[in-house]
Amino acid sequence: MFKNQTIKPEEIHEKNRERILQVLEGSPRYRDVTANEGLAFEALPDHDTVIASWESAGQACERAKPMFGQNLLWAEALRGLQKAHPEWDLSSIAVQNQIEDFFIERPKLAQYEMNADIVLRACEAINTATPFPWKEEYAQAARDEQERQALIQRISQGKPTYSCRSNNDGRLTAYESADLHEESLDTLRKIDAIVSEQRRIASMDPAEIKAQRRRDEIARGRQNQNVLPALWTPKFDGNPWVPTTEEPHGGPAIKAGQPIALTSAVIKRLSRDDLVRLIRSFGADAVNAVLGVKPRPEYGRTLIIQK
Repeated sequence: MFKNQTIKPEEIHEKNRERILQVLEGSPRYRDVTANEGLAFEALPDHDTVIASWESAGQACERAKPMFGQNLLWAEALRGLQKAHPEWDLSSIAVQNQIEDFFIERPKLAQYEMNADIVLRACEAINTATPFPWKEEYAQAARDEQERQALIQRISQGKPTYSCRSNNDGRLTAYESADLHEESLDTLRKIDAIVSEQRRIASMDPAEIKAQRRRDEIARGRQNQNVLPALWTPKFDGNPWVPTTEEPHGGPAIKAGQPIALTSAVIKRLSRDDLVRLIRSFGADAVNAVLGVKPRPEYGRTLIIQK
């Protein structure tokens, strides 16, 4: 800026206003708004005594920018853009500045009267280089759809049908892969878990399957909180009654298929196969608790039966 004693204050005032208008003309977002022109002019130091340089006028506009309002054409163009791309989150100042900067960096493009078509084409070019953020609901929907497609591919393995054993009869049944597209995301997750587990088991050799079943039986026993049921049905006849301290005058007969109360004496007279089944179903600790025996620390959960 420089002082000029030969120019009248009103002339300096007018020249500075013209310079502000020329700077704002390069902004398709803020031009043609009388209030913006006044705010930028007031932000210009010594605007009635010193003719501003282009740099000073630009700095004044930047200082006043937070208070600027958008012109009607720009606002209408953004509404059209949002209608064309409802997934884009255009609400942040950073995104709007990004769009405006695209035009400012291309003065010839900025000269055009703004409309939705021009802004749309510009923003699609911007989005190709630097994708706009998405609104959360659209972003979540996109993530869900991506997961859906991954689940469908994993279940169907790209084939027209997939097979799964029914929970009702255990028979292997073929299902149409096309029907998966009609299922909800939650249902697809459940189907995937079942099919993946069945495929895993099918790929195991007999020794691995036996070991897995053993682990499952132990886990079920722990889930039952180490408590035996009040009644239990053996699969085999038990050992005959003989006088003991617990049953000096006789005890119930243990018959296959007949429920019986699991007392300490009854457990001791179970067949070996039923005893193993009982332990695997409810855990050694549950059986030992009825027998009144505490497992030794070095054996952890191993069953201990005192005779």
